[in-house]
Amino acid sequence: MKLKNKTHKMIIQKGGQDITQSLPSVESVSNKKELPVPIKRLPYDIKIFSFLCIMGIVVKIIFGQTSSDYAKATVWGYGFSILALIGLLVSSFGIFNKDQTSSGVMGFLKKIFKNALPIILSIVIIALIIVQNVSFYKQINSGRVADEYYQFSGVSSFLILVQTVLVINYLMDILSGQRNKDDVEKNGVMTALASEMNSIILILSVMNVGIIGVLQVVLKYFSTDG
Repeated sequence: MKLKNKTHKMIIQKGGQDITQSLPSVESVSNKKELPVPIKRLPYDIKIFSFLCIMGIVVKIIFGQTSSDYAKATVWGYGFSILALIGLLVSSFGIFNKDQTSSGVMGFLKKIFKNALPIILSIVIIALIIVQNVSFYKQINSGRVADEYYQFSGVSSFLILVQTVLVINYLMDILSGQRNKDDVEKNGVMTALASEMNSIILILSVMNVGIIGVLQVVLKYFSTDG
């Protein structure tokens, strides 16, 4: 009887020892906890705004060639692109500055102006063309303008399309560099690409402003009222 009780006691002790050894300690469990992996993909709103921005320019080019309402196609197409550019600007830099709310509104605006000068220039250029087409809306839609206007307008549309694509790539490079701050090498590459893209966009902006000036001269001095 004593042997049986002794054996039973040993089994309980052995079982308890095994269970204790099999359970991990609280410290080891806490050490194995991993931090959430940051999302490296760009948010869908940025992709959608980029697509809509390019689509607005493409719509202007297509309907400008196939429709008799040239000014109407320009106003609607470029207006759509401006809205998409503004949405792209706010969304991207809102994500970029989500951890920098302490800087306040003025700090946020300074950050946008510092990193988004090419985007602001593109918005200004497209806005100037919209104002120009609204001012000479009747003459353009009725075809009472010189043939040179359509030629320079086509060149302007092409340059604006190229500039918009470069602006989107520039913005992607800026965001990619900020999302890889820990990777010094990759951050440096993205910053260098953004700097080169910035220079190209500035050159295209100057060319677009020159073409807008030519379009203004053609519309003002080489168009008829009836």
